[in-house]
Amino acid sequence: MGNDKVIMLPHIGGNTQEALEGGERLARKALSDFLIYGKVRDSVNFPSARQLFHLPYRVTLFYKETMDILPDIMQIFNQFDLKIGEMMTNRKGECVYVLIDLDNDQSQIEKAIEKIKQMDDIKKIRLLKRPQYKKRRKVKKIIK
Repeated sequence: MGNDKVIMLPHIGGNTQEALEGGERLARKALSDFLIYGKVRDSVNFPSARQLFHLPYRVTLFYKETMDILPDIMQIFNQFDLKIGEMMTNRKGECVYVLIDLDNDQSQIEKAIEKIKQMDDIKKIRLLKRPQYKKRRKVKKIIK
């Protein structure tokens, strides 16, 4: 810097034990959210997607964007009489990620998925089942 009173030090805040543990916790949560709910957040190279999971099933779709692929997918859903409860879509570049929540018979959804898998630009499609939550019992702390 040209000033004897200034000492330049590298910033190492991201390398502290607390920061590394926090990053590890966030990575575990992000991976868990993706595997269980299909959610994507804070991704560098994948479209973000968040949607509450109210219905019994969720289809996640990842595909290369083309002009007519989403209408073709919706047509397949109609062929199998699948009713979409909620849907969200997001893109990053030419990649598109879609969450579709359904309240139909699992076998009908699986048949539609098999047909969608045959489409050229589909990279990945998954069927997720909504997790069942157990109510936690309140535990009283006993102080001795």
